[in-house]
Amino acid sequence: MTIHSRIKAKILEAQTEASKNTSTLTEMLKGLDKQLERKEDG
Repeated sequence: MTIHSRIKAKILEAQTEASKNTSTLTEMLKGLDKQLERKEDG
């Protein structure tokens, strides 16, 4: 059935895009940790 193959392609495309976004967010959070400075209250 043609309809099912189109749906499968759309699902795979969406999963791939979501995976890219998750990886990007993870990398941004790792970089943020390095940018923060620890300051002692005094």
